[in-house]
Amino acid sequence: MALTARQVVELDRAAANHYAVTVGKKKTRALLERTAAELEERLASIHPNAEGGYGAQQIRASLAQVRAVLADLNVGLRDVTLDVGEKAARSASQSVVDILEAGEAEFGSGQPLNLDQARLID
Repeated sequence: MALTARQVVELDRAAANHYAVTVGKKKTRALLERTAAELEERLASIHPNAEGGYGAQQIRASLAQVRAVLADLNVGLRDVTLDVGEKAARSASQSVVDILEAGEAEFGSGQPLNLDQARLID
C-alpha cells in the first residue's frame, strides 16, 4: 500500500528526530543544509522544457521535505512549545503535503527521506 503525503511527512519527522538523537542536532542540520543546496542546484539546472517532468517533481518534493525537516530542527523537534513555532511547523508540513500530493496525482506516491542511509554515507 502506498503512503499518503501526510504519512511521508510524519516519517520524515520521525527519521529526522532519530537521526538528530543519533548524531546530534548540529550535524543533522549541516547534512540537511548541504542536501538542500544540492537539490536547489539540481533544480536550477533542469532545462525549462523538463520543469514539469517526473525528475523535476521528485527534486521539488525532496527539497520541500528537507526544508520542512530543517524548519522542525530550527524550532525544536521534541519540545515545540511556542504557538508560533507550532503554527510554522504545521504550515511547513502543509506545504510539503501539497507538493507531495501534486506529485502523487501526476506520478504516484512520494517517498520519505532516507536519513539513516545518509548517516552511513556522511
